[in-house]
Amino acid sequence: MSHKTYPKNQNGIIALLMVVVVMFTSLTTALSIVFVFLNQVKETRNIAYSYESIYAAESGVEDVLLRYFDTTKALPTYPSILSVGDASASTTLSEDFFGNGTITTEGDRVGRNRRVEIRMSLSGPGAFHLAIQIGDGGLIMESNSIVIGDVYSNGDITGSTNSEIQGDAIAVGTISSPDPDVTGTKTEGAESQQLPAVDVDYWKSQANINGDPLIGDQEFSGSNTLGPRKIEGSLTIKSNGDITLTGPIHVTGDFTMESRTNLFLDESFAASTTVVIVDGLIEFNSNSQVYPTTATPKGYILMLSTSTSTTAIEINSLNPIDCALYAPNGTLFIGSRAKMTSIAGYQIHLASNAEIEYDFGLHRSDFTGGPSSGAKITSWQEQ
Repeated sequence: MSHKTYPKNQNGIIALLMVVVVMFTSLTTALSIVFVFLNQVKETRNIAYSYESIYAAESGVEDVLLRYFDTTKALPTYPSILSVGDASASTTLSEDFFGNGTITTEGDRVGRNRRVEIRMSLSGPGAFHLAIQIGDGGLIMESNSIVIGDVYSNGDITGSTNSEIQGDAIAVGTISSPDPDVTGTKTEGAESQQLPAVDVDYWKSQANINGDPLIGDQEFSGSNTLGPRKIEGSLTIKSNGDITLTGPIHVTGDFTMESRTNLFLDESFAASTTVVIVDGLIEFNSNSQVYPTTATPKGYILMLSTSTSTTAIEINSLNPIDCALYAPNGTLFIGSRAKMTSIAGYQIHLASNAEIEYDFGLHRSDFTGGPSSGAKITSWQEQ
């Protein structure tokens, strides 16, 4: 039996082809392994970038929360940009009419974005979120009176010629037309909302914390400091006099500021607050003034009358009162050409040319008192 033989050069070609096939197969296998490895490296890197993005987003949220919870810290401008290592976080804040907020932060690391959103009550229930908040007695605006800020009324809002609300106006009852002129959203038939919750008993106890009340009516002239102190009687600041508050005050009678008098909050309060509780009438005569601290943000005084009278708080003309005024059971009467910062009460009456201009620094001021004060987070989630 004969065997077919090949020339030596053909045997070399076959061997070379086999080598090429083996090398190609090996190269393909190697490239596949390298490709899988590179994909795994890329995936691992993307996971790491994603983690950096979510950590940056969490840091952005916490930075804004810290500034809201600690009123001694300045608020950022929005969107707030925060660098966290090689990643960054962009944070925005939106708020509803009553100060409930949504903080949204997007973390970014080379295009790997992660988003965190939290919902919260930015201040405690004792905060003054609005220029004017009114109970069932409603708001009465005489001619040329103006509110710069938002208004909420559990009753009606009744305006007169050229009265104006430069903001939103919401009423459980009705809003008269054509006045007041409302530049923002006008809403009637809204749901009733409670007035700010201030623990009056807590502040009264803090005023008398030293157990040394002043007995009888008290009159102060010249420059004085006062607080914490309970006064069992009425308190009057005589014309051209001033008082600097160093703590809360409780007056069982009336509190009167005569003409050209001043009430200061001691600068040691910085961005903190204190309260003046009056069981009777609070009366501001012409050119009497109330001042917050000069800190950033400011610290404010809350002046609260527990009276049920139709004149629980009365402000005469030419009074720039930079504080929060509150008569939960009675009426606030604001005289002509008086300028207020934020007021709340069962009923509010603005005389002709009265002006309310809301200071947003009050948004962060909490007058609740006791352990219930502070902000509350209602949800925290990644989107």
